[in-house]
Amino acid sequence: MPQEHAPQPVSNVAGQGSLHFQRQTGVYVGALTKIKVFVDGQLKSTLAVNQSEQVAVSAGQHEIQVKGGGAFSGAKTTVSVTANSALHFLIKYSAMGGLKLIPLESPGDSSKEITPRQGPTTGVTTPGRASAQLVIHRKKAITGFLHAVKVDVDGVRVGSIKNGETNTFDVAAGQHYVGVNGGGLSGKASVNLRDGQTANFTMQFSSMGVLGGGLNFKLSS
Repeated sequence: MPQEHAPQPVSNVAGQGSLHFQRQTGVYVGALTKIKVFVDGQLKSTLAVNQSEQVAVSAGQHEIQVKGGGAFSGAKTTVSVTANSALHFLIKYSAMGGLKLIPLESPGDSSKEITPRQGPTTGVTTPGRASAQLVIHRKKAITGFLHAVKVDVDGVRVGSIKNGETNTFDVAAGQHYVGVNGGGLSGKASVNLRDGQTANFTMQFSSMGVLGGGLNFKLSS
């Protein structure tokens, strides 16, 4: 069974950087649950309420994932670390009960969370990486109009879209996997974005609902 780690010192080894994690999940919801932090699939830390920790990593690209156990689904993202740099993240619970991994501009300052340049909900933005955009348009329709469709990018919940809405999400340049689900139906797509590129998606419930078509989600031409 994974053991809780003591805070690690910032590495002074040439070519290394560090990842800093701060848990800010309150003292009630999930208070007894330790949040596990994985880097490149390896358990690096377990965080109790309001704990923080830093992890030394080599320069390059790394996958970060946090898991809370039970009903608290995990979140993950990919970051690019340069030598002698430090990336800071805040770990919170989302309104849907999952975990959010939020990049910060500076350590210990949740008022400086990195947010998208535009759009009604927070996207997945990775510090130090080029940025691009996902634009998702949900066509207005009678079928499924009561259901808000949830949007996940690379396994991280980034928002939801109501009937007839168009939402914009900022993401890092590179490969992304986008999933949508609502009303018991789901759809998914993948896209590889260059710096400054925008990918446009359309989404709508089939007029036959679960009987045929389901939730249509595709990249616009």
